[in-house]
Amino acid sequence: KSGVSLTRSLECSLGVIEYLPYLKKLEAISGELKNGEPVLDDLCSQVWMTPMVRQFLKVGVRGGNLEIMIEQASDFCEEELMHDLKKIHIILTPMLILFVGIVVGIVVMELFLPLFQAQNMINI
Repeated sequence: KSGVSLTRSLECSLGVIEYLPYLKKLEAISGELKNGEPVLDDLCSQVWMTPMVRQFLKVGVRGGNLEIMIEQASDFCEEELMHDLKKIHIILTPMLILFVGIVVGIVVMELFLPLFQAQNMINI
């Protein structure tokens, strides 16, 4: 669909990846791909790949429609990421509200405590 070959897209990816272990492994995979060697096993052995993405790649290579399967894997990972972000948002929102409430309570106490102490001194 995009008209960009797999080797070219790997080269572009190498330009933006900063994590050295991933960079070295992708450089090796890119070199093997340029030499015409099968890279499915190397690609699927990566720690950062989920089992579902591995299945997408295996089905794509075996069926001859790797581009479609990579796109579907991308959509799957995006949905999974959005789901995880929603869970984090659900957990962090009440914690943040509680934290802000505690900070506001401390500020209010710090402001009014001297006033109450001054009132007690005047009444004595």
